[in-house]
Amino acid sequence: MIFKLTAKKKGMPTTKFGTEVGMQPETVWLFKRKVNIEMK
Repeated sequence: MIFKLTAKKKGMPTTKFGTEVGMQPETVWLFKRKVNIEMK
């Protein structure tokens, strides 16, 4: 999942990623936020 988020230069919208993985957009948003914090 992390690879899908970071593979594209501009990232991926939470709604699109949520539908691909089968998660709610709110959960995806929190996941993306945690990944971005750890990557800094």
